[in-house]
Amino acid sequence: MQTQRATGIDEPVLETAVRAALGDPDARLLEWEAHDLGKSGTTLPTDGVYRVTGSAATEAGPRSWSLVLKVLGRRDHTELLRLLGPEYSDSLDPLEFWNHEHQALQSELLRVPTGGFVPVRCHAAKRNTDTIQLWLEDAREPDGADWALPRHVLAARHLGQFNGAHRNADTASHPWLLTNMLRLILVAFSRGRSRMEQVDWRQPSVSRVFPAPLGERIARILDRVESWLVRLAQQPQSLAHQDTDRRNLFSRVGAANEDETVAIDWGFMGFAAIGEDLGNLFFLFVDSGRAVQYLEEAVAAYLDCLRDAGCVAAPGDVRLGA
Repeated sequence: MQTQRATGIDEPVLETAVRAALGDPDARLLEWEAHDLGKSGTTLPTDGVYRVTGSAATEAGPRSWSLVLKVLGRRDHTELLRLLGPEYSDSLDPLEFWNHEHQALQSELLRVPTGGFVPVRCHAAKRNTDTIQLWLEDAREPDGADWALPRHVLAARHLGQFNGAHRNADTASHPWLLTNMLRLILVAFSRGRSRMEQVDWRQPSVSRVFPAPLGERIARILDRVESWLVRLAQQPQSLAHQDTDRRNLFSRVGAANEDETVAIDWGFMGFAAIGEDLGNLFFLFVDSGRAVQYLEEAVAAYLDCLRDAGCVAAPGDVRLGA
């Protein structure tokens, strides 16, 4: 358990978040405790993530609540912006990039109804000189929950709704949004090329994930990265989460009794080619033996929702992004 002092929790801000979470403007804090979830980083601006639980006094009696506190810490992101390209390194303050997720969650862009792909709710926020505290809904699934193939395909459908609804988002009014995240990922991947060339692909721990030797194939892929990035830049673009890793997505039933895919970690929100979010969705989280089946079903579901939103895209364009 973390104490109030250890986590720097401001009780008036916490009470504001609790009232929002309970939908009760008169709720009063009774007791609470914070548990460290151990999700801090050194490169990206997360200083800590905590699950804060407790009870509140309401007119109907005590009510339990649970929130997630994400603490962002100021970092110098000069190198990160340099890798993203001169349009960022020359225009954005590297000392302000740490504020990106806070801006995203407060942006009117995420208030546009987009079907089943929904952002985690931010109930309150507090910015200090060197930290930002984001008080978020506690989006989670039962421990060990795994998605079967149909649930992955449903998430693909929800992503199609989200990307389709935001296909004409105004980039000029939001210069802080990112557009070259895939380049950043591929540059980081390329830096490990020499280490990959030394991998023994027959090792059980490796072959479980990569069932066939992939060294030469990866090398050929990396040789073609620049041409792919040029092609992606020419594809239809949309607002994108850009980190739709399965670990950042949660299944829930919404207020309208419909399935939703709740997304956390909006620190890389920006613009990307149609299909890029779809590719991130199943990377390493769909059994390799079913990857081809998943891709076909997911692309079809994603395209259906794009077309419903009036976004014209060819299957090949989506597969390129994925």
